[in-house]
Amino acid sequence: MLADVRELISLDDVMEELGLGPNGGLVYCMEHLEDNLNDWLDEELDNYLDDEYLVFDCP
Repeated sequence: MLADVRELISLDDVMEELGLGPNGGLVYCMEHLEDNLNDWLDEELDNYLDDEYLVFDCP
């Protein structure tokens, strides 16, 4: 299983579509992630709750 937050929001897309720089784009992405994390993560993990392990890789 692979859940990639870039499926929810992408910094490059935000910068291009909203005309923001890297810092403004990151702030926007983090706010969007905060607002939508529960629904997105629930949907992504729904099929994998019976697995023995869940690994979160956070750079």
